Amino acid sequence: MSAIFEDRSGTLWFGHESGGGLSKLAVGSEEFGHYRHVPDDPNSLSSDLVTSLYEDQEGILWIGTFSGLDRWQGATGEWRNYRHDPDDPASLAHDAIRSVYVDRANVLWVGTEGGLDRYDRQTDEFVHIGSPVVMWMHEGPSGTFWLATKDGLFTLDPDTEELELVTEGYAWKIMVYEDRSGVVWVGSSGDGLDRYDPSSGEWRHYESDPEDPSSLSDNFVEAIHEDQSGALWIGTRAGLNRFDRETERFTQYWVRDGLPHNAVVGIVEDDDRHLWLSTGGGLSRFDPKEETFRNYDVSD
Repeated sequence: MSAIFEDRSGTLWFGHESGGGLSKLAVGSEEFGHYRHVPDDPNSLSSDLVTSLYEDQEGILWIGTFSGLDRWQGATGEWRNYRHDPDDPASLAHDAIRSVYVDRANVLWVGTEGGLDRYDRQTDEFVHIGSPVVMWMHEGPSGTFWLATKDGLFTLDPDTEELELVTEGYAWKIMVYEDRSGVVWVGSSGDGLDRYDPSSGEWRHYESDPEDPSSLSDNFVEAIHEDQSGALWIGTRAGLNRFDRETERFTQYWVRDGLPHNAVVGIVEDDDRHLWLSTGGGLSRFDPKEETFRNYDVSD
C-alpha cells in the first residue's frame, strides 16, 4: 500500500502503488470494497497504480495515479479522469501524480512529475506553478503551506503562488508535517528525520544508528503523524517509531512485534485512537495503548 486516507464519514481509503488499485473500509465494517482500472471504461480508475488520495469539502475523492488524476463522486458513483494533453496547456502538467491535497479554502493542488498544479473549478482547467516535483503537501495549524519536494523543503503562498525555499538537501524530502505546537517535521529518502522550529529557525536532525535501539529505526522516512495524545509516530522503510519528545528517543516496532511488514508508508488515526498503518505487506490497525496489531491482507 502507498496511500491511506480517512474521509469525513470515517471510511478508510487505501491506494496500492504496486498495482492493487483502490480499496475502502467502511466504519464498523470488516469487509473491504475494491475499485480497479477497467480498460476502455472511463467510469473506472485511470490506473491500478494509486499514489495519493484526498477528499475535498464537497465529498469528492481525488485520486492520484501514475496515469493521471481521478475524481470520484461517492453520491453518484461517477468517475472523471484527467490526463496530460501536450496540445492543451490547461491540462495536467504530467500524468504521473505524486501527491494531491485540498487546502482549507477547498483548493485542489496536484503534485506531478512535471511540477505543481492548481485546479480551477470554475474553468475545469489546471494552472501550472513553477516548482520541483512535490512529493507531499501539508497545511499546518499555523496556516503555513509546506511542500516536501525532490529539491528540498518549500513553503507556498496560495494567494501569490510563490514558493520559498526553506532548506535544500541531497536526499528527496518526501514527507512534511507541522504538529500542534508549530514544530515542523521533515522526512527524507535516506537522510532521516529533521525537526524545524520556524519561530527560532533551529534545526535538529535524527538518524538511524544500528548500534542504538532507541534511535530512529531507518533513515527513509515515509509517514509522520501526531496522535490525539500528542505522541509523534514515524513510519519508515524499516519499522514504525514512537518519538518521546522529552528524552528524544525512539521506540521501535517491527514485524517481530506484530507488524505485517517493516515498511510503514502511511498513518491515520480513527476516533477510537487506533492507528491505521499502510505497509508493504498490507493494512494494520495498531492499538498504541495495548501495543497490539490487527493485520489485514489481500484475502480480506
